Amino acid sequence: MPDPPSGYEAEADDQRWMRRALEEAAVAGELGEVPVGAVIVRAGELLAAGHNLTHTLGDPTAHAEAVAIRRAAQASGHWRLLGCTLYVTLEPCAMCAGAIVLSRMPRLVLARLIRKPACVARWPIWCAIPS
Repeated sequence: MPDPPSGYEAEADDQRWMRRALEEAAVAGELGEVPVGAVIVRAGELLAAGHNLTHTLGDPTAHAEAVAIRRAAQASGHWRLLGCTLYVTLEPCAMCAGAIVLSRMPRLVLARLIRKPACVARWPIWCAIPS
């Protein structure tokens, strides 16, 4: 894993925001979706949230991370999500990992890695897994 960004300190709010991502995952589960949730935070404020909507929308790209990234870009008025942290309940797939990199988000916090490494282990971004 790469070194953390310069000036990085463990965020006291990581668990709070991960709980919010888990709430999004629960909404996905209630809809019959794979229960994955994501939230994007900038400067301690919620910028966007999302959960899986692939079945609901009939859209194979409507993963929690992609939904949250689209909403964050719309809310911020820019596709570059500099200074943001993405909290997601499951390790991102290749598509979502690519979207995270393209959005320029510098920090990712995961609730859980999957058994077969997806993309995070091979990708140069600082990831935190709160205990």
